[in-house]
Amino acid sequence: MEGPNLQAILDAAMQGEMQIELEITADEATPTSSAETPSSVTDAVTQTNVKVVGESPALAEADLHQVLSQSASLTSQNAVNAQKQLTTTHQAAA
Repeated sequence: MEGPNLQAILDAAMQGEMQIELEITADEATPTSSAETPSSVTDAVTQTNVKVVGESPALAEADLHQVLSQSASLTSQNAVNAQKQLTTTHQAAA
């Protein structure tokens, strides 16, 4: 059985031309569509997109600070370890 072209339905839904609903049964999930998208759905999607786009710079900077912090701590740990090794070598030579 050939179903509707799923990609065409998804493309139309992404462009706001239709709404996708799934009827879930024990055997299959069948996509159905309608010509109109409720304004509440459109508003929710728009608010979510604005929220994600607005948070992106802050999240990127937070990731940068975390990476720099971890790099600085590893540098300190390596310096302490190198000093410990030099002290051990000096004590063994004496």
